[in-house]
Amino acid sequence: MSQNYHILLDKLLRKDSNLYRIQKNSSKTAAHYQYLYKVYYNRDLSNDEYKKVCALLNCQATFSENDIVETDILVSSRASNLSPWGDKAKQIIIHCGFNDSFKIEQIRLY
Repeated sequence: MSQNYHILLDKLLRKDSNLYRIQKNSSKTAAHYQYLYKVYYNRDLSNDEYKKVCALLNCQATFSENDIVETDILVSSRASNLSPWGDKAKQIIIHCGFNDSFKIEQIRLY
């Protein structure tokens, strides 16, 4: 059974405090990032399921690779690694009515 995935864009634009401290003495602008969520499911999400996932993750839109420009940087864990955040998010989302084939990865887009 093939998995379907969606890439969702978080609503909030965050300032990276560690990077901000490094750049504080330079003339460059502060680095900001947004989270992208790569959501895997064993079938296509229905419209209601899609809205539920977006509400749980505070997402505003679906993201495509055409939205990435040359100056963007993506930071992600290895594809096979299960992060504590991803494991907890999966547990919460499964308890909201999804089956255990649901998987999620969090990616930073600078």
